[in-house]
Amino acid sequence: MLDTKKILQENLKALLETRLETSRLNLSKEMKVGDGTLGSIQYGTGNPTLQILETIAQFFELETWQLLSPNLGQASATARKGVRGRNPGDWPFSEIRPIDFRALPSEDRDEIEHQIAYKVKRLRNKGIRKRQS
Repeated sequence: MLDTKKILQENLKALLETRLETSRLNLSKEMKVGDGTLGSIQYGTGNPTLQILETIAQFFELETWQLLSPNLGQASATARKGVRGRNPGDWPFSEIRPIDFRALPSEDRDEIEHQIAYKVKRLRNKGIRKRQS
């Protein structure tokens, strides 16, 4: 049987890690969810209402059910393939199938990959600067 609290805890932790430049307190304000509520979910002790789950999902542009599904409802890593064979790991885009991405013209794929790489690098640099402060 799945431990829903554990799944929710892991998913929230992963989502919060995408916003390292912002403290949990500030994120809770942006989401309009109490910091204590987020903290209790993050530490696996919370019992959030459906409204709280909907608010969190909406903030991260997810469907509510994804918060309660392992790996945010993405298919298992063994079933996913990397784009153009570069990344054999997880396919991170739940709304886009790898085959559809590969069907785009190569210029479009390259532009999208460049944008993602730039944003990830920028996020990492912000996280490093924040930790050094």
